[in-house]
Amino acid sequence: MKATKKNYLHLLIAILFTINGYGQQKITEIKTGDPLPDMILSGIMNRDIKQINLKELYKNAPLIIDFWFTSCVPCIKEMKFLDSLKAQHPGKFNVLMVTYQKEAEIKAFLNRPNNKDVKTSNLYLANADSILKKMFPHKVAPHNVWIDKQGMVRAITGTEEVTVTNVLRFANQETNLKMTQKKDILNFEPMEEFHLMDTSFSYRSIITPAIPTGSGGSLAGTSKGLAYNRFFQYNASISHLFWTAFSIYNKNPLGNYRENLVEIHTKDSLRLLYPFGKHVGLLQHSPYKNLQEWNKDNTYCYALTLPDRIPDTLFRDYLFSDLERYFQVHPEIEKRERLCTVVSKTKGEALKAAEANQGAYAKIKFTGGKLQIRNAKIQDVVNYFFTIYDNRTLNHPFVTEIPDSEQYRFDLDLDFNGSKALDEGISPEDYFQMLSRYGFRFEQKLRPYPILVLYDYGSNQ
Repeated sequence: MKATKKNYLHLLIAILFTINGYGQQKITEIKTGDPLPDMILSGIMNRDIKQINLKELYKNAPLIIDFWFTSCVPCIKEMKFLDSLKAQHPGKFNVLMVTYQKEAEIKAFLNRPNNKDVKTSNLYLANADSILKKMFPHKVAPHNVWIDKQGMVRAITGTEEVTVTNVLRFANQETNLKMTQKKDILNFEPMEEFHLMDTSFSYRSIITPAIPTGSGGSLAGTSKGLAYNRFFQYNASISHLFWTAFSIYNKNPLGNYRENLVEIHTKDSLRLLYPFGKHVGLLQHSPYKNLQEWNKDNTYCYALTLPDRIPDTLFRDYLFSDLERYFQVHPEIEKRERLCTVVSKTKGEALKAAEANQGAYAKIKFTGGKLQIRNAKIQDVVNYFFTIYDNRTLNHPFVTEIPDSEQYRFDLDLDFNGSKALDEGISPEDYFQMLSRYGFRFEQKLRPYPILVLYDYGSNQ
């Protein structure tokens, strides 16, 4: 008799340990292919018992654990479906409906007149769950866990896999279920800034403060009339951001920042004008002790990525729109009289039209002491000059005034080997002199020229 009482005591201790143990030990995630631990589940509300050993629900028939809540419409639809299917196939499988909500809330929901068709007599309902959800973490319900008669998790799915075919195949213990596994992103918080897909976006526009990398730079370009689908400029002032968009994505690119081709209308010069060179005086009587301090508050990083390449002028408009919305500065391209290098045609050595495809793009490069020009118009050549010289060396834009009949493409090699210019550094004037032999004249004259005009919203436009 004493031994029997002792055995009962051991059994009671074991049961209490199983019930309370999960409150004391760390609960780890259970994945597909893992065994379900032996445990007592509390909160059963539609049976004569309040708790059950989970093993009792899968030892004789496969078990589907279905996580739900009352305001989840797909959950209620799935609950009705599983209760009806279970009634048609008694003893073939079990269903445990699990929710974090408490019993009173569940009963109030089921007792509503419009929920009379929600039947649960063929299911097990468990309320106030705090353990199973930790074992099977998820963000989206319904969330279904399929457990075979050996207690192994065979699948974790969403509601789309809860079909008559899948449930009955699972009930018949078929092994090749081929169900799509459900994997929720657990750290997704819709109220926080979205960063989960930062490395796999197809479109993005982002502006940030400058980064501590020293000087600035840019990654941008266009080829054959189409912009690269990515633009990135870092540690740049507002006016320089607009200039890069204006200067690169044009019919005739303009290269480095050229103050004579930018006109700024603002009441806050310190915000839009870079306080360096002739504008260094802006720092006097300002909140900034030096240029480094100004940079922290007034330079930015801007990146735009598109799914595909688009025409360069349209890409420029995208850049302008982003920058205007953020900085409240309106850009316009307007003609102003400027001192220009006017290119005209005179008589010179015979220059034949290139035999290359007239629709092909120009190729210009300096190699072996020669400027090699292939399939190019003179405008292509002067555009090339703007890419290799900064505004200190070549400040004036080019205007080509040559009759259409003489604006043909040509092949030419400008050979500087043995010349003094090659040793001392080839200047734009050296190129002009070479090209003059072939009937091109270069003169500085005033001409109306399209420039970038920036209107700060705070200015009187």
